[in-house]
Amino acid sequence: MAPRKLVATNSGRQTDFTDQIYIGETIQPSFPEGSSIEIIDSAANRYTFQYPYSTIKTDTWAEGMATIIIKTSTNTVRYFQIIDPISTADKYNQLMKILNEIDKVIESRLSGGGQISITINNKTLTNESLSQLYLIRASYVNRINAELAKIKGKNPDNPIKSITNFKGYR
Repeated sequence: MAPRKLVATNSGRQTDFTDQIYIGETIQPSFPEGSSIEIIDSAANRYTFQYPYSTIKTDTWAEGMATIIIKTSTNTVRYFQIIDPISTADKYNQLMKILNEIDKVIESRLSGGGQISITINNKTLTNESLSQLYLIRASYVNRINAELAKIKGKNPDNPIKSITNFKGYR
């Protein structure tokens, strides 16, 4: 695929592409005089830029892992993450909704009631044991933690600490 040139704008965040880039932000490469860069996104789109660098709009970039080739007196290759903040937030909200539904099922089962079967996100749970429900819940908590880590640009370290206490149940 042939390299594409992007439209330059007036201001942007300085970057050497060691941090993640968000789709929609404007960036300003910070490399020395005489250098050039080639960016290859996850959809194999190629973008080339030369010093002096204009700011770059990232609206059309594809989400995922990207490569930058920095051409100076030597060539350097770096990898960076391109994140779509809208899809990340949508996924996080969807996972939280599912977790809340699982919590309702668990609470209902603990209070002596509960449905024989329930459908959550195209998966039907039919008379699942409490231990199985807790395993499913733990799986969703892990997925939510991974999304939060992605949002914050950090490794997952279980930011959601969940302790559920039900009165009168021991």
